[in-house]
Formats: sequence, C-alpha cells, structure tokens
Amino acid sequence: MDTLCTLIPSTEWRLVQARVARLSHDAIRASRYHSRQPKREMYRRISTVVASIAPWLPHDRLLLLVRYAVWSVQLDDRIDRRGADAATLNRLRNAVTSAIAGNATGEPLFDDLAMIVKQLSTYDSSGAVLSRFGTALKEAVSTGIAHAVLGKAVFKGTARPPTKEDYLDVAASTVNYRSFAYALLAVVVGDLPESALDQLDAALSHGAHAVRLSNDLRSADRDQTEQTLNVLSLQDSDGNPVTQRQVRQEIGRCLCAHHDVLSRLAGPDLVVPAYSLARSLELSIGLYRLADLR
Repeated sequence: MDTLCTLIPSTEWRLVQARVARLSHDAIRASRYHSRQPKREMYRRISTVVASIAPWLPHDRLLLLVRYAVWSVQLDDRIDRRGADAATLNRLRNAVTSAIAGNATGEPLFDDLAMIVKQLSTYDSSGAVLSRFGTALKEAVSTGIAHAVLGKAVFKGTARPPTKEDYLDVAASTVNYRSFAYALLAVVVGDLPESALDQLDAALSHGAHAVRLSNDLRSADRDQTEQTLNVLSLQDSDGNPVTQRQVRQEIGRCLCAHHDVLSRLAGPDLVVPAYSLARSLELSIGLYRLADLR
C-alpha cells in the first residue's frame, strides 16, 4: 500500500500511516457482522485509502467512511453468493431499504447499515446529501442483483452475454461509488444545497465507470472462478473482444471527464467537495492497480 504515497504529499502520508492502525482496529470492533474471521488486510487497505482521501478529518468521521466501505464489500459478497436465489436477493434488497429508513432488521449486516446511516445524518441537518446517499445505495443494490442474476444465467448458458456497453450501463452502478461519494460529502462538508449536489452529481457517472473498470481489471481471475461477469470476458457492440489496453484507456478517459466536470464547478462552497471527490477517485483507482479489496 505504500505506493499510494506517490499520490499525496509526504507530510500527509506520515499522518495517514499514523491513523491506519487505529482505523482498522476500530472498524473491526464496530462491525456487528463478519461472514468469516475479519479480513484484517482488507480493513487495512480500505483504511489506508480512506485516510488518504481526507487525512485532516477527525477520527470518527474517517471511521464512518471505513465502516461503510467495508460494509459495501460485505454486501457485494452476499449478492454474489452462488447459492443466492431470487427470494434471498429480494429479502436482501428489502432489508437494505428498511435499514436506510432507520429500522432495525435483527440481522447484523443490515443493523450495521442502519447505525451508519444514523451517524451520517448527524452531519447533514438538511437531509439533502443523505437522501441522495439512500437513493444511490438502493440503485446499487437493485443493479447489483440484476448484474448477479444475469451473470449466473450467462454461465449456465441460459442467457447471452451482454455487450460491453450494456454491461457497463448496469455494472457501473453496482460498485457503490455514488453512495460512498455522498457519504464522503456528508462527513467532509455536511449540508449542501440541491443545486450544488446537482453539479457534483454530474461528475459521478464518469467516476462510477472508472471504478467499475478498475475493479474488473484487478478481479478478472477471481470473477472467472466465481462465475461473475467481468468486462474482460465480453465483446463490444461491434463484436470485438474487450482488451486490457482498451479498458485502461477508457479508465483514463473517464477520469479526465470526471475531473473536467469538477474543474468547471462554480461557487466557493464547491471547492472542498470537488477536491475530495477528485482525490477519492484517484486513490480508488490507485488501489485497484495494487490489489483487490478483498
């Protein structure tokens, strides 16, 4: 993970290193849910990226972001389980919706989410950022389920593989990039007016595509083993196989488009949010160059 130090000033990197151990430790203690023994390396990786995004934030705010990022990985594991049938996935979707509304479900994974949402709400008194967080998360769950169901059908031979373009229309929403971005905005700046959120949101679709493609580059072998769709196993709309070079070029284009939108934002209130989102995307992509989250 030390390669991430090339992306931030050395003085900040020392601060990041000093905070990672405590963040990892506290995130493991705070979680009520572990599918197995805690994956300590995963916690450390996520803590490193989160602390690098905003090393000036208080510990409790960084910890909340770490917990949510870890929760997202655990949710993906639940969605992608081979034995998960339609009824199981529907119950999962309903449990997420209930937890977003602040209701206890009696299941640790979703009660973790309810606690995270409750804490996020303390930083967003107007509720505008939190509302978009909830909408983005529900979309990620719905598209994640659709993505998983299609993948199972493709590997069973009962459905045709999607084109790269059709795949990304769905898969870019499954990585929870948007919901994490809104959680980041909540802890970094708190309240933001709808007009400001509209401007920031314009960049997020580019970021989501970049993160999805970066994830697929890193996890191609694992996805093949687990029979999960991956852009590198597909063809484009012209019938040409997707190559790693094409994916890397597309990541670069998405990153440039994301930063271009942010650079054209108007208003002093958007300087810190735009900087935080740009840094978050760069570090997320940087992480996938080094290792899978899991």
